[in-house]
Amino acid sequence: MTVAIYQGRDHTLDPPGKPFAAYAQSLRNFFFLLAVVLLNYTIMRPSPVDISFTLALLISVFCNQRFTASTLVFLTLAFVWMFGLYSSSLPYAGDEEVVLQLFKITYAISIGICAALIVAHWSRTDLERFVRVWIFSAMIASTLGTVGFVTGSDALTWDGRARGFLDDPNMYGAFLIPAVLGSLYFFNSSRNPRLYGACLLFLMLGLLLSFSRVAIMAGLMLCLAFVLIVNRKAMFRTVLSLFSGVFAFLVLGALAAIFIDGFDVKVLDRLTLAKDYDLGEQGRLNRYLTSFDLMMQQPQGLGTLQFALRFPEPIHNIWLSSFMNYGWAAGLAWSYLILFGLIKNIRSYRLTDDAIYLLLMFSWLGIVCCALLHEAERWRHLWLFTGLIWVLSTRNLRIGKPA
Repeated sequence: MTVAIYQGRDHTLDPPGKPFAAYAQSLRNFFFLLAVVLLNYTIMRPSPVDISFTLALLISVFCNQRFTASTLVFLTLAFVWMFGLYSSSLPYAGDEEVVLQLFKITYAISIGICAALIVAHWSRTDLERFVRVWIFSAMIASTLGTVGFVTGSDALTWDGRARGFLDDPNMYGAFLIPAVLGSLYFFNSSRNPRLYGACLLFLMLGLLLSFSRVAIMAGLMLCLAFVLIVNRKAMFRTVLSLFSGVFAFLVLGALAAIFIDGFDVKVLDRLTLAKDYDLGEQGRLNRYLTSFDLMMQQPQGLGTLQFALRFPEPIHNIWLSSFMNYGWAAGLAWSYLILFGLIKNIRSYRLTDDAIYLLLMFSWLGIVCCALLHEAERWRHLWLFTGLIWVLSTRNLRIGKPA
């Protein structure tokens, strides 16, 4: 009897032609993509999405996991960030709220680790399937958010802003950005342009109803950059398409103002660079300035939730929070995650000129932009895309192809 040896595992009992690890990988992909759909519901702990992501991570034990240098660097930086989180917060471990916050953040980071392990095995087909599932999930979120805004449902809105079943409108807006870019990607490649064009318009409506200034601006600017870069060899046609897109966006806004009660009032209310909670001694901008003094005075970090004891709200900036709350080790780890993740993916796009890399990088950047103005350490999609971006490389286009 022939015994197949697959990286040290005896596969005598495996079905012919497909080893056990391949089944495990398929099952892991299923739970991971299911979790992307379940990301729509996060208002309870634990949520169904938590169970699905956990199963995907646990199944990794049975997969013949590929490890690259990028995977190891990402894991190292993630654990350094966690070390800063725990070392600064352990003195307050007697506080149940601190312990709960540590658990939530640790779980969010585990999603990034799960994404990093999974994407190492993904081909271009898998990456595009992931984008389609994200679009499907975001369409559900956009539907819930739009219905909630139109009906005035408190369960689906916050402060008159759409959020679906996500924690808040800012998380909701950041969640929609990858789907907006994904719809634009498929529309631009002429694959079901009518379908993805309709998805793009509906997702943009959902994004508008979030009234998240940073999410809307980041989404628009990244869409503009994506179209210009991908179609740079046909600039005249691209400019005409952009004018058409801007016109459609304005028409969409006008129709929303006409047919959706309260839309125009909310637009005027949010149409400002700085709100009352941004200004003043206790405002967001002053908290940013204060954070620089605190991070110099306590380089080991204040610890999670401790800043809220001095100010009425958290710092609402993940980069400053990493330095100030969790110490310089966490701050530098986060800085390296962003800087080198960006450099790595720009290099992959330049080597391949493949828009899939640009799409996923811009999706990640859209979420990161939102995280720079909000308390985002616990955002599942932030860590998911961070892990994905770090392991994504030109190697993914070679997976599944004959040697």
